[in-house]
Amino acid sequence: MVVLLALVGGVLSGLLLFDHHGVGAAGAAVDALCGASEQSGCETVSTSRYSSIGNTSVAAIGLVFYGSLVFLASLALVAGETVRSAAAGLAFALVAAGVVTDLGLFGLQAFAIGAFCKLCLATYGVNLALFALLWPAMRQLGSAFATLLGGEGRRAFVVWALGSLVMMVAVVAVESALAGKAEAQQQNLLGAPAPPSSRGSGSVASLEKELARVRAQLGELQETLDDPEKYQEYQETKALAQFASEQVQTLALDAIPFKGPDGAPIRIVEYSDFLCPYCRNLATALSDYLPKSSDRVAIYYKNYPLDTDCNPGLSRTLHEGACELALGAVCASEQDKFWPYHDKIFSLQPHAPEIDDVVRIAASVGLEEGPMRSCMESSSAKDELAAQIAEAKRLEVNSTPTLFINGKRLAQIGSFLQAIESEAKRLGLE
Repeated sequence: MVVLLALVGGVLSGLLLFDHHGVGAAGAAVDALCGASEQSGCETVSTSRYSSIGNTSVAAIGLVFYGSLVFLASLALVAGETVRSAAAGLAFALVAAGVVTDLGLFGLQAFAIGAFCKLCLATYGVNLALFALLWPAMRQLGSAFATLLGGEGRRAFVVWALGSLVMMVAVVAVESALAGKAEAQQQNLLGAPAPPSSRGSGSVASLEKELARVRAQLGELQETLDDPEKYQEYQETKALAQFASEQVQTLALDAIPFKGPDGAPIRIVEYSDFLCPYCRNLATALSDYLPKSSDRVAIYYKNYPLDTDCNPGLSRTLHEGACELALGAVCASEQDKFWPYHDKIFSLQPHAPEIDDVVRIAASVGLEEGPMRSCMESSSAKDELAAQIAEAKRLEVNSTPTLFINGKRLAQIGSFLQAIESEAKRLGLE
């Protein structure tokens, strides 16, 4: 029973590990078990700063824990009675430590994160069941270490320790690979830079060569439709062409928080929702990109919360509490601390926050609680938020994130870098 329960815990920890690093299949499985990300706390917990210790995720530690426990219990099954009893005592000590850790993690979810991950709670249940199963072995604690370290169980203990070490190294390697893949995906979120332009020789191709070229293009088109990656490239190219033909819209930028040089020739306006996971990813990508933009780009942030409390044009609320966070952003801007607030909210992604939650989070980055609360309850802040939402409606924004580059809508974020280079070329920038 201990082996089976530890295997269940290992499967749950593995799912949480892969979901933490954005593996699509694991994310779909977690959504199926835990509920869609908008309706559950799994996404909130997974993306919180408490989900990792340094560069190691809590899920990875859990996977090592369960793997080690499976190995220990399996050795006990084939060992003699004395070694089996000692191994049971050691297993009880490990599980007891796990239960104490779970209490701490549960407290973090309840009081620091403000959301609960159902799969995490399931692992806590597994540990409680293991604790109950191994409770009779508590009386073996006194002799367990003496038997395993200095008696006939030494060989079993060494085998278990080495096996656990191998398990730890393997999990660390897997997590490192997943983190590297996630980082590469994050870096590629904005697409690839525009390829250098080339000019033809000016010679007129013969009719046969032109027909051959057309046939080759038809073959490439069919190949593109059959290949998901090539189809994505086609969509991004199409979006770039659409961007070039987009009508320039007038956007109000006075008193709107921005990052980058004042008077930058390329202005990016992002309509965003603080509880939108894609907006969080884009915020990270844009923050990484800005220092590399050669002072040509400034990024402006506008609120478009997907919450009917302040955005009545929506058919339903997708992110409960997004209006409160948007109001907090307006007020944080008044205290000249918009970007610390922006970064903090995206790092936490609180679940269904209320005004008290927003004020508490704002205070943690240096905003004054009294003025913050008064501002959020004021008609001026609500009017400013309503104006941003009304502008988004006029521009037919219906999802987040939505980007405008110098007033032109960008249909595909994956063509961002190419659109920037296209705009730079149009403006004659180096």
